[in-house]
Amino acid sequence: MVERCALTDFLAEGRMERYLTKLKPILRGRRNALIYELTRAFKTGIAIQKESGGLHFVVQFKIERSAKEILAVAEECGLPLATTRNYYASNPVANEFLVSFAVIEEAAAGPLVRQFADALLDKCDK
Repeated sequence: MVERCALTDFLAEGRMERYLTKLKPILRGRRNALIYELTRAFKTGIAIQKESGGLHFVVQFKIERSAKEILAVAEECGLPLATTRNYYASNPVANEFLVSFAVIEEAAAGPLVRQFADALLDKCDK
């Protein structure tokens, strides 16, 4: 009950709206930094959908690696990826993933993506 009252006050006083207004440029920066670094690292080896929903965007890897391998390397490196396979009734797009950008600090995007790309592309060479 106390939580409901606190949430009601939070919303009624406009604090949620102020919080979201403050958060939008931070999240936009994180999203843009991650997209920039992924594009820089993989060049034509990926396709990123321009639209994003909430705290995710969609990326498709066009490299000779399975979704399982990509997910394993992402997990090792701390890059939050989730397959989109379960979102399709039929014919899922190969190697397509949701990237959660909200948890990655803007300054951390470069080193994180470089580590991921190096590990993934190194596996491609073996």
